[in-house]
Amino acid sequence: MSTVGFPRDAAPFLSFLRPRSQDTIHGIGEDFYLGHEGSGDAICIDRVNGSIVQYDHERMMRKTFVNSSLRQFAECLCIYQEHSRGSALNGCWEAMCAIDHVLIEMRGFWWNEIQNELGTRQSSAS
Repeated sequence: MSTVGFPRDAAPFLSFLRPRSQDTIHGIGEDFYLGHEGSGDAICIDRVNGSIVQYDHERMMRKTFVNSSLRQFAECLCIYQEHSRGSALNGCWEAMCAIDHVLIEMRGFWWNEIQNELGTRQSSAS
């Protein structure tokens, strides 16, 4: 993915380096592997509907929604980067929902990452 504009890695603990072969990623079926997040869960493009999904390896590769499209995933990644650099994640969720309305109903990857980071920052400030 880094050859088409994605960074090799980015907050929140995402890596977009390709594995040696698609066959080494078990449990993602026909979905296209993009990268993985910090705990090793695969981030993929769902080949049926084009959405971005996460495969939770600790929950028998349960497939969960991340974004509606690759474009919206890239935009949310940029939004997260902008907000995290400025130490102001408070408006991050709203900005993401403005570009991907499905996030409002499907709180998942981005919601959890923002909440985790906000909790970490509040704990550090105490």
